[in-house]
Amino acid sequence: MESADEAQAAIDALNEQDLDGRTIRVNVAQERSGGDRPPRDFGNAPRGGGGGYRG
Repeated sequence: MESADEAQAAIDALNEQDLDGRTIRVNVAQERSGGDRPPRDFGNAPRGGGGGYRG
């Protein structure tokens, strides 16, 4: 985008539009704060795999 006005015009044109049967939201990206969600911990959950030749 060349200007903030062009960016806002694109947001206004695309926000709340239908895309493949779903309504999309378009807005200005905001920097995320890193402290509001704890890190994910999978503990001893199985990791899949184990496949292979079954002869």
